[in-house]
Amino acid sequence: MWRVCDLMLFIRIVGSVLVSITVIFSAISYGQARRIQPGDRLTITVLDREDLTRTVVVRPDGTIQYPFMGSEDLNGFTLNRLRTIITLQLTRSLGSPPQAIDVLWAEDAFLDQIKVSVLGQVISPGVIRVEEEAGIQGAITAAGGLLPIARQDDIKLRRLTNQGMAVLDVNLARFLETGDLSYLPDLKDGDIIVVPGGEISSLVNIEGAVNSPGQYPVPPGAKVY
Repeated sequence: MWRVCDLMLFIRIVGSVLVSITVIFSAISYGQARRIQPGDRLTITVLDREDLTRTVVVRPDGTIQYPFMGSEDLNGFTLNRLRTIITLQLTRSLGSPPQAIDVLWAEDAFLDQIKVSVLGQVISPGVIRVEEEAGIQGAITAAGGLLPIARQDDIKLRRLTNQGMAVLDVNLARFLETGDLSYLPDLKDGDIIVVPGGEISSLVNIEGAVNSPGQYPVPPGAKVY
């Protein structure tokens, strides 16, 4: 028959174990649920194949430099989905499935990265992770680049300070003209980059042998070559 003190000890032990299991599964779920994006560092491990085991960096276009992967855009993939794709590609190319393959976030994947938001007239607005030294231009590139109507001369950098929200003017157009880095403030974790749009005078259809045919807005005075 259980004594009260024994029963209480048992309950405490079970409670501790359940908390530990919850923390472990929460961490696993977080790691699997996170989506791949440009700038991420991933470690790909293939059992007994050192030549296929390496750490790769996701490029701005979502691709990685890895055998047989080609130009596959991994942006938005989970690690499980990437693991499946790599397994299929290696099986097709090598003639047999690898014994075991794993894809993990690299241990140092986020040590030098900051999280910023890029909003407005960019191809893929949202929250992204970039190297701190990437700067505003690198953050915009990681967000897919500017849309045709983007106002490069009137970008706003919003930053939360001890005194409240500060807004800095950024003239990317002037930087591109002069190369003067003083036009580009340093990026900090939590910054918000807002790219406004200019006036649209017309829409044009671009077709034929181009990467992305379709209808595009054209700002006033723009030339189509």
